Amino acid sequence: MPEYKYGPVEVTHESNNSVIEQPGPTPLPAVRWAASGSKRPIDVLDVFAVLVSFACLAVGVAAISPNLSLAWRLGFANQLILVGFLLSIMSLCFNHIAPTAFLRFEARFGKSWLQNYDAILRNQLFQSHSSLVWRLLILLSLCLPLGLSVAYKRFIGGKSDHYIHDTEGMYGMAAPPGIQQVGITGLSLMANATLPLFLYWRTADSPPPLPPLPQPFGFNLVLLSKTASAVLDAPEPDYVQALRGKLSAGEELRIEADVRGTVTTIDSEFDGAQTDPSFWEPYELGSASLYGRGYISLFHDLWGVELVAYMSTTFAAVVRGSEDDSTVFHEQALKFDTFRKQCRGTWSVTASTVVLLNGSCSDEALPQVSQRIFTNTIPAFATWYMPTLADYLGIFTENYTDTERYIDTEWAMPSFTTIVAAMYWSRMSWLNWNADPYFAHQNQDYDETHYNVVDSIISIKPTLRATWPLYLVLAVYPLLTSLLMLAILLLRKVPIGKNFGTLAILTGVDGEDLGSLKRRTVSGEVKAPVMLEVVRGNYKPDR
Repeated sequence: MPEYKYGPVEVTHESNNSVIEQPGPTPLPAVRWAASGSKRPIDVLDVFAVLVSFACLAVGVAAISPNLSLAWRLGFANQLILVGFLLSIMSLCFNHIAPTAFLRFEARFGKSWLQNYDAILRNQLFQSHSSLVWRLLILLSLCLPLGLSVAYKRFIGGKSDHYIHDTEGMYGMAAPPGIQQVGITGLSLMANATLPLFLYWRTADSPPPLPPLPQPFGFNLVLLSKTASAVLDAPEPDYVQALRGKLSAGEELRIEADVRGTVTTIDSEFDGAQTDPSFWEPYELGSASLYGRGYISLFHDLWGVELVAYMSTTFAAVVRGSEDDSTVFHEQALKFDTFRKQCRGTWSVTASTVVLLNGSCSDEALPQVSQRIFTNTIPAFATWYMPTLADYLGIFTENYTDTERYIDTEWAMPSFTTIVAAMYWSRMSWLNWNADPYFAHQNQDYDETHYNVVDSIISIKPTLRATWPLYLVLAVYPLLTSLLMLAILLLRKVPIGKNFGTLAILTGVDGEDLGSLKRRTVSGEVKAPVMLEVVRGNYKPDR
């Protein structure tokens, strides 16, 4: 059998008893390190580090989960601070366990180079003559905290909500804050209420299909169905301003309340061909007195808008300009009924906006006492609103220049009901907020149009976006720490403990073995890898 011996010459014994000398491989310098004493199979601090790491994970999950109130209480800025702090703690736990696991890996599976041990102990990436594997692992361990600190900050755009309390807010026939006093008739309020709906379907190249109904628009308008629209009573300006005073940047309040609303419905049973004068007598509009109280027509070029408003009933028609007599109006008029009804609305209040998110109304009208705002008031619609009605509804006449786009659209009836409802609401809203001596405002209770409502408020704050990748970012350190802890347990027979280091090596190496390191350094730098042979107990080297 061939026999190998460390040295500059390899000696081989041949079968003919001749000796052949040939150059052999230059061996690596090696020193033996005798591990003495006892080491605990499990270090208490290692177990504590694992437990702390998982405790930080639990706190982090609670801090970002939108289903828990902690995320809402912290808010986005405090979440960033807390998650960054938790990642730092988990990094410390990882760095406490990693060296022991890495040292045992090197002793059990690696080349057992002294330079590798030194690189692991000092976490030194550029240790000379260290293995490429450990350089990469050390690089990853150095980059990991930097990568995680960047990763969790990318999960912006989340929201967390929290139910605050029920409160008595002031609601009524009110416009958005800042515009209630604009104008002297209510026309500006009508334009503000209806503009979102008309922008929705008039600005496209072709009218879009109706959205799912009921559909809110703007501050307090709801398209209930194809034949009904409502303008809800809304939070009054002072109440909105009080709520905004509680908001920080990016925060939102969701307010839900049972309120009253002005609901206009088209009378589908009205056939639009009531030529019998007796039908019109209750409205003081017999054939001989078509231009009596409450009727007016406004013509523009070849088309016109005609309106009859009497109490809660409105007749409107868009007719050709050459046929402005009672017969044409009787044949083409549409009948609209407007009542106060019980409704429910949900508003979003931010520092700069108030938007209706959801709305619905009952089919039943409120008692007569709630209708007196319409029945006991002379609103003078014909005096103030005809130009505006012509501007909104003129597109539905046959002689409109672009009528092909609109006359058969399914938005026609919703547009009519919306305009009529907004007309009633805007006029009454302005009269309620501005005393107008020219119009009777009789037999009205103030609490019919201004009243307290027990509403529910949900606060929504910007937070981290709690998706599964963010949870994974938080779980990286605990998973790695637990895996390294498992590796330490599996390699518990390797005689390297928690106190392994330069001092332990110097006290465990026989002085004569250090002679192999002579003349192998230049300015303190070892010129070649040095093998560290780990053995158990004391030993006497061969001489």
